[in-house]
Amino acid sequence: MYIYYVSPVKFTSPFRIPELNQLKSYYKFKCQISIEENDSDICISSFGEDSVTLYYDGFGSCCITHENIVFKITPKFTSELIGEVLSGEVLVFYLGLKKVLTFHAGCVQHSNHKAIAFLGDSGAGKSTAVSLLLGQGYKIITDDVCPVLDQEHVLKVYPNNSKLSLYRESFDESSSVLSYLKTRETIENKAIYKTGFTANSVSELHCVFILKKGTFWNINPLKGVDAFQTLFTHLSIANWSRLLGLDLLEQMNLHSVLFKACIDLCRRIKVYELERPSDGFDQKELVRLVNEVVVS
Repeated sequence: MYIYYVSPVKFTSPFRIPELNQLKSYYKFKCQISIEENDSDICISSFGEDSVTLYYDGFGSCCITHENIVFKITPKFTSELIGEVLSGEVLVFYLGLKKVLTFHAGCVQHSNHKAIAFLGDSGAGKSTAVSLLLGQGYKIITDDVCPVLDQEHVLKVYPNNSKLSLYRESFDESSSVLSYLKTRETIENKAIYKTGFTANSVSELHCVFILKKGTFWNINPLKGVDAFQTLFTHLSIANWSRLLGLDLLEQMNLHSVLFKACIDLCRRIKVYELERPSDGFDQKELVRLVNEVVVS
């Protein structure tokens, strides 16, 4: 990845974006940033077959192609914010154009370097499950954007933005690990944590758990159409395309690019539905069930 700074106005402090070094080693794209005095009046995101343009009202824009990412931003677009969007929606759309699957998931690395991803609806407990596995032989890979790259016939997952985001109602459930989680900030009803249990190496994706609230702990394998439908609905690009205002046709075109990739993924990994009691998590039971699958 290459990054260039072109500033037509004085900018008091240089960009310091830690995420760039990580993304450079993993995804190999060129990145250009220019500082503009005024933001564009256009505030509608757009999609094409070979590019995606994201507009940030009052902050600027980002044009994404198969090889390049170009920011045209105002000084209000801070280094920290650039890092957040690079490892978030920008990475999702960049990899989507390259037919790389990216999931909205919590993902951990076992001590054997196998990766386990947790998918589910909002509030299902993805982040809570990740937090409860930390220190139990697992390290966090990501708590949000989880790309799955097919490299050398191996499905690989790279660390990405390993901050842990927990809803306030999850705090009691995760109290056993809160002692070594450092609060970074609080946003609405969530707290953002940093942890020392962070994966720093590539992992091979072993399996996916679809978290679901129920009455008791139960685990069931998903296969065929059930596995495909579940994975496809949790693609990050589906969530971001809706949030960023892409129309239905643009969403359908974008998703069709990843349709075959998702079918192939279902054939190569194990997918499980993990039902847990709706009244909370039992850390010992979660660790036991996950370990049974991972070490098998």
